[in-house]
Amino acid sequence: MLGLSAIVVAASQLIQLVVQWAFLRDLSSTANFDSSRASLGDVAAALSAAFLAQLISWLAQLVLTGVLTVVISRAVLGEGVDLGEAWRRVRGRIPALVGVSLLTGLIVLGVVVVCLLPGILSAIAGAPTGLTVLLFVLGGIAAAGGAIYLYVSLALSGAALVLERASVTTALGRSRRLVKGNWWRVLGVLILTSLIVGAITVIVSIPFSVLGAGGTVIFSGTGSTGTSLSFFALAVGAIGGIIAGTISYPFAAAVSVLLYIDQRMRREGLDIELARAAGVQHAPQPYGQQYGSTPAAPPGPPPTQTW
Repeated sequence: MLGLSAIVVAASQLIQLVVQWAFLRDLSSTANFDSSRASLGDVAAALSAAFLAQLISWLAQLVLTGVLTVVISRAVLGEGVDLGEAWRRVRGRIPALVGVSLLTGLIVLGVVVVCLLPGILSAIAGAPTGLTVLLFVLGGIAAAGGAIYLYVSLALSGAALVLERASVTTALGRSRRLVKGNWWRVLGVLILTSLIVGAITVIVSIPFSVLGAGGTVIFSGTGSTGTSLSFFALAVGAIGGIIAGTISYPFAAAVSVLLYIDQRMRREGLDIELARAAGVQHAPQPYGQQYGSTPAAPPGPPPTQTW
């Protein structure tokens, strides 16, 4: 998992480095750049570089998560899988993975817009300021609550899409049904995961950010051009991004897949099917019954066939 993540993240960071340098090479160095004197073209170049870098990072993380989903699911069954087989199982699902990610984002964004719409219409209509502020406050609270609820409810759709070979809409529905009844628990796991990933990223990135800034200041006195200094800072930042992504991406992917499997155990008795697939003669008590839920008998083929 770490080796695969290192390869994908390194390729992603190198592409981002080339794209950012192509857009930012004509700007001044970070140490001497004066934002008050930036031209419209400078701002547009910076925004374009940031957008393309985020797009490349998102696509790389999506593909990597899909491949790691297959790897982790096979490990749960006590089986190994090589990179070629994992890629063959995922490559046909990449458009669907992009679709489920975009659709999830659009659903969450749609809820936010609907909640804020009364305040926007009130402001456009010139309603009293107090009423407009009240509508925005209430709409903001509702938007935050709705966005969080939907994000958590749809958090397992990627794993369902890859492992069950489901369509985009079916995967979204599967995630909602699996999370239902354990929403707060899933929310807690996702929050903790985000905190751990964020901490890893910050801890790893800070030394490289300091190195990039320090190198820019030191080399600026040697006659180096702004282009060279900017490239140095971007290259050092890319190295930090490779290390941070290699550690954090597999962890986040593992949490997502294991949450999916855990919820299927709790709700559908998947642990019984796993025991049968592993050849256990006397299957244990269903996992869900041990923790207070009542799983239904799992329909369809055993996991070895489904996955």
